[in-house]
Amino acid sequence: MTICHITTAQRRRDEDRRAVALYGEAGGGGFLYSSNLDIRILNWNSGIGLRVGAEVFDMSLIKQLGTGPQNYISGTGQVVAFPIGINTVMDDRRVAFELGVGYVPVRGKFSIPSAEFEVDGNSHYSYGHIGFRLRPLKGGGFLMRANYTPLIINGYLKNWAGLSAGFVF
Repeated sequence: MTICHITTAQRRRDEDRRAVALYGEAGGGGFLYSSNLDIRILNWNSGIGLRVGAEVFDMSLIKQLGTGPQNYISGTGQVVAFPIGINTVMDDRRVAFELGVGYVPVRGKFSIPSAEFEVDGNSHYSYGHIGFRLRPLKGGGFLMRANYTPLIINGYLKNWAGLSAGFVF
């Protein structure tokens, strides 16, 4: 009787917990890269969640990468962006479909000629994402995400993608 009670109580505690993920993302909503916190709201590992991230980079790093990246983005000084989003994970399986939208306030001085996007101070853009999430079924562990992430910049749609890796707690 006591063992059954302890098992049931542990199961209830696990079901009451919400998955919290910390991950780094290359590309995606943060444009170049971002560090993110993702929290499930309704269920342990699926359903609606919130994402908050941060990205800080210096435009001198872009110049050091060579001419390839400079064809897409140019500028001076430091750029700071904060990807904020809402998403949903559609299934309780280890590999699940993910869908979401977000908003990114940006501060800095840079331009993306192909998207006619220029920031001289404060600006913003929006994004959507659709992709897959690989995560542990119970407890914590490794998380990986791969998404198609179209950016909506000044009314223009820029095709983009994101790849993430991190941990669920």
